Amino acid sequence: MCSLACVDDIWVTVGRSSGLDERFLSHLKLNTPSCPVFYSLIKTDKLAPDDLRSMSAETYKIRPIISCVGGPADRISWFLSKILSQILHKIPSHLPNTNHFLEQLQSVRSDSDCTIESFDVASLYTNVQNDEALQALSELLNIHGASVQTYGLKKARLLSLIKECPSCNIFKCSGMYFAQCGVTSINGGTTVRQSSAASPALTVERRTSEDGDRSRNVRPQ
Repeated sequence: MCSLACVDDIWVTVGRSSGLDERFLSHLKLNTPSCPVFYSLIKTDKLAPDDLRSMSAETYKIRPIISCVGGPADRISWFLSKILSQILHKIPSHLPNTNHFLEQLQSVRSDSDCTIESFDVASLYTNVQNDEALQALSELLNIHGASVQTYGLKKARLLSLIKECPSCNIFKCSGMYFAQCGVTSINGGTTVRQSSAASPALTVERRTSEDGDRSRNVRPQ
């Protein structure tokens, strides 16, 4: 409840100072939120034919999912997501869906001896530190902020709201309560996940650009 009160207080303070309508501010506040609930989705694509007969929990790999509907950051996260989704589309490496990836793949012109490799990052979101995600988002706002509809929220106020979302990191599983700390919370709402997605994408693009610059500066001896 402490994190809820803090989120609501910051939301009202930021919203009023940004000139948002009082009815809108009141609508996004949650006086009686529900605790997010953990559940799992089995990764059926990871199962071998013989695994289907197994009764061992170790056989099955799961995708952790936390339902945040009605949670402390649910409504505020929805609003912030409308802002952040505009930024993601400005990252060249961001692929919104599989069809977009296939379209990009078909447009690539490569030599016959080229090899395309793909890499699967384990636990991408939960391996991103909160500070790194916010830093990446801050950099993107510096670059693209002028073309992003923020509904009157200045960059500093927007980041203060986004920073507060991970504090709502409590979830319930099998009647017990847990908290995820330090890294990006998988129950912090869409807002946090999107800013987390921006962090590795921005880092990879920056390193690729730096490597390209170094290779262009190398001269044969």
